Amino acid sequence: MPFMDGELKISRDIEIFFKNYNDLAPEAIENGLNRIAKDAPKEAQKSITSKGLIRTGKLRKSISGEVKDNNVIVGAKPFYAAILEDGARAHKIKKKKGFLNIPGVGYRKSVNHPGVKSTKFLSGTIDDMSKNGEIETIFSAGVAEAMKGAGLNG
Repeated sequence: MPFMDGELKISRDIEIFFKNYNDLAPEAIENGLNRIAKDAPKEAQKSITSKGLIRTGKLRKSISGEVKDNNVIVGAKPFYAAILEDGARAHKIKKKKGFLNIPGVGYRKSVNHPGVKSTKFLSGTIDDMSKNGEIETIFSAGVAEAMKGAGLNG
């Protein structure tokens, strides 16, 4: 499963909150990261749609996020997700036994695949979200939610 990682920059206010409310910080961090894991895949799904990468919807539906060891992992499950993300060079496809049935062409022992251009549907989305401050905003909303749950003003 291809996945993206990046660095989270937090605001000075959140730094101060973590310093002053050390006991609430782990829950607040977890809340913020969970919020990113929930919202970032939605943006990647929009990216796939806008780039015209939808045929069956399997790729879009498979994009998910999870939190592991204080890291957010956003990825997609189909084997071709990595090919769409990173691209593939032109290459020859050979059938070990028999022939390949190429629709509209017929049977062949081998074919030359032209390759696939990289779409960066995951990394591009995460980079854009990071550059425009969306990741930090989502994280901050999760922290504010934890603060509110603890009876503090967010």
